[in-house]
Amino acid sequence: MDPQGLNNRLEKARASLDGFIDSIIDEHMQKKKPTDSVETDMVDELLAFYSDEAIVTESEDLQNSIKLTRDNIKAIIMDVMFGGTETVASAIDELDMDDIFGLTAPRATRLKAVPSPRLLCQLC
Repeated sequence: MDPQGLNNRLEKARASLDGFIDSIIDEHMQKKKPTDSVETDMVDELLAFYSDEAIVTESEDLQNSIKLTRDNIKAIIMDVMFGGTETVASAIDELDMDDIFGLTAPRATRLKAVPSPRLLCQLC
């Protein structure tokens, strides 16, 4: 039951986002392999680890031992686009700004306000 149609709109938004990220990945896969003179970006670097199936093999070479699927690459891109999994709001919720009884030390002496004369305009 979805009287406001939120689930339908959410599915459409997710499909649109998937299509957008798929187009980015396809665009990078279609261009030639990057050479030393060509600048590469994060997607090019992730595609260096691309494999249809994520198979981890024991190897001395790190690039041969890590394999990413297309879904892995899409998830990493989304994580970067939307600021990661830890948002500012959830980080602020973890902070407790209240003083807890017994954990604050009272001052040894109270601060006193000391009046001081102001400079006269003639001296300025």
